[in-house]
Amino acid sequence: MDTISDTNPLFCHYPLKITCPSCGHYGFTRCITARGNCSYLTACIVFVFCCPFFWIPLVIPTTKDWVHYCTKCDTELGRFFTGILSLFFLNLIMENLIKEEPPQYSPPVQRTVIVGNPGLFGDYPMQVTCGNCQKTINTTTTEENGLLVWIAIIVILIVFFPLAWVPLVSSSCKDVSHYCPSCGAKLGIYKRL
Repeated sequence: MDTISDTNPLFCHYPLKITCPSCGHYGFTRCITARGNCSYLTACIVFVFCCPFFWIPLVIPTTKDWVHYCTKCDTELGRFFTGILSLFFLNLIMENLIKEEPPQYSPPVQRTVIVGNPGLFGDYPMQVTCGNCQKTINTTTTEENGLLVWIAIIVILIVFFPLAWVPLVSSSCKDVSHYCPSCGAKLGIYKRL
C-alpha cells in the first residue's frame, strides 16, 4: 500500500470527493480510524490518574485519527488528526487553514448547510432531497461531540472523575450531523442541547 507523504490539512472525519494523485481516480475517499499520537498521549494521561482505564483512549474513536484512502488504488491520501487535545485547538487551526489555498490535486468541494425546520433531523439517517445536488437520498450520519458531552464531562469530573470519559463514547450524548452521500454536502445537524 502506497502512502502520500504530504497530507492535506483540509481532510475531515467524513469521506471527501477528490482526485487521487497516484491513479487519477476522482471519487469519494474511504475513511478508517487509526490510533495516533493523541490516542497514546491520552492513554498515558489516563494511566497516571486512573490506571485500570488506560486502555479506553486506545479503542474509542474520539482520540483516533481519520485516515483517507483512494477507493481504487488504496493509496493513503491524508489524515485528519482528531482527538481530545485537538478538539480544543480545532477552531484556531481552521482559522489559519481557511486563509491558505487548497492543494492543486483537490477540486473545490462545496459544503452547503441547508437551514430548515430545526426538528427535521434526528439521530438516525433519513430520506430527504439534497439542496445542493437536488437528489433524493438517505442521509449519512456522523456523531460529533457537542455541548451536552462537555457539560456531562464537567459534571462527572466533579462527582466521580474516573468515569468522566463515558460521555465521549456515549451516542446518546453526541450531536448528529447529516451529510449527502452523493455530493458530500452537510444538510443539517441534530443537537442534543
